[in-house]
Amino acid sequence: MVCCLLCFDDSPFPNDARASRSGTFQISMFDALYKNQPICLLTYFFPCCFAYYTRYKALDSDLKRYSCCQGYMDVCCFKAGMFDEKSCPSFCLFVESFLCLGPSISSSRQFVMDQYDLRPDPFDNQLIRFNNCLAM
Repeated sequence: MVCCLLCFDDSPFPNDARASRSGTFQISMFDALYKNQPICLLTYFFPCCFAYYTRYKALDSDLKRYSCCQGYMDVCCFKAGMFDEKSCPSFCLFVESFLCLGPSISSSRQFVMDQYDLRPDPFDNQLIRFNNCLAM
């Protein structure tokens, strides 16, 4: 299944404002599979726990900065802040991580990329295209 990822284009997405940034991740997504063990393996078995942990670390351990999906997933009837997450950010992040795993991980990714002015990893582009193909 993983070898299917390599069939997808790794070029930046059209109109992706982050693609022109110069910053890159310290460890590429592909290299993380073997350079960041056992974290990568534990993430596979406990994705919700690591979604929580990833956001917590992305926020520099300051949950006062937390909002639902960090505002990246706002749609007409759902907006960050409408659930009063500032009053109990730990619980709200817990609920987000366990009930909205995909959006939680995606918004953490976007938040880190915006915070550190990073461009998407080429393997990340392949993974997104693969995920989109599976969703069809």
